[in-house]
Amino acid sequence: MKPVYSNQQELIGEGEEVSVDSFRERWLGQNAKSVTLLDVFRRHNDQIERLIGKGYAAATLLKCKTSLKYTCDFIQWKEVWNKRHKTEQVESRVYLRV
Repeated sequence: MKPVYSNQQELIGEGEEVSVDSFRERWLGQNAKSVTLLDVFRRHNDQIERLIGKGYAAATLLKCKTSLKYTCDFIQWKEVWNKRHKTEQVESRVYLRV
């Protein structure tokens, strides 16, 4: 956990309102941003692309892009399957807390 003063300074620096609620959310880590699994994939692929020739080969990026494509295809297939079989809708946008 960060010191109280650090949390307060972060709130002020981000232009957020410093209130009991905002402070409590920051203190407990409830202010974390949610991103989708596909966002994480894309960010990772962008990082790998910048590192080609600096420890990563072009083939690595190709494999990462292929994994992203297969994941996108699976999510789309699952949405269609759920609609056809009228199963309980499972959230297809997988969110991760960062």
